[in-house]
Amino acid sequence: METSRPGADYASEIIRTILITEQTLPAGEKTEIAVLNHWFDSIRDFAETAAIDALAGKREDAKLSEEEVISAYEVAVGQHIQDLLNGLVDKDLVDVSINENGDLLYGITDKGKSALENGEI
Repeated sequence: METSRPGADYASEIIRTILITEQTLPAGEKTEIAVLNHWFDSIRDFAETAAIDALAGKREDAKLSEEEVISAYEVAVGQHIQDLLNGLVDKDLVDVSINENGDLLYGITDKGKSALENGEI
């Protein structure tokens, strides 16, 4: 039996508005598809949390504020950048290490330098 997730209809409304807006933008101003996909996932997560919080009385309603939609976008961009870095690490173009504070440090490998010099990336 299929059940709807709380907030799904509202998330769909926001996503539909974004897609309609994206269609009106000039080619150079459109958001990358991968970023949009991450953004939509993030919006669904935010909307579901808002709906659950509204049911629990932690907020007035399940509608996302403009700040929450912007925050969802920031989460999406971060995820997209992380995916790009992971892909570069997987291709051995970039290496990753961890410093004493637990921060990730990225550096270009010899293979990456060669690919840049040869115009391959």
